[in-house]
Amino acid sequence: MSAFVKLSRLRQRARFEADMLKGGSASFVTDEDLNILANVYIAEVFDIMVVAAPPDYYSVDYPITTVLNKLQYPLPPDFRSLQDVYVVEDATTSYRRPIRPLGDIECMQYRAPQGEYNVLVRYTPTPPELDNDDDRFDGVSGWDQYVVSCMARDMVLKQGAMNVIPVIQSKIASLAARVRTQSSMRRQGSPRYVTQVDNY
Repeated sequence: MSAFVKLSRLRQRARFEADMLKGGSASFVTDEDLNILANVYIAEVFDIMVVAAPPDYYSVDYPITTVLNKLQYPLPPDFRSLQDVYVVEDATTSYRRPIRPLGDIECMQYRAPQGEYNVLVRYTPTPPELDNDDDRFDGVSGWDQYVVSCMARDMVLKQGAMNVIPVIQSKIASLAARVRTQSSMRRQGSPRYVTQVDNY
């Protein structure tokens, strides 16, 4: 989902969710309605994955070059949350020096950069928002089933079939647990020791 949501979009989702929760309605659920639900639950499953996965798995590096006496810099449009900030000390070797977070008092005493420096902001991006039929979302290990089951539950609520809700809720809880477990095993990869046996 986008970091900035229009008011009209909020109204549309609020009306739709209220209608879904009323139950008893047999009105047809349109593709547009399902697209809204899909994006809501993609954001939900993305939150589960980000919390459970290694910190570097869902990360993007964003370079910033500081300007003399400029204190504020725009963040990328898909910014969700900050992971780390580095100063790139040497562009040839890509050596990075981490910048520690500042406390409230330190922020009041902070001085704007006094020159041009290369800074790297590592952040967690927002989840993708699907608009077209060909748009894709990370569904490895069947994680898309969580989204599908949540959408199905809301459609059932709209039709008023309350007797099957406990079964669907149990399935959704099981799928959420699976997402947490499998997400914790994801790795971007790291250097490994290799034993050269050719010389022996």
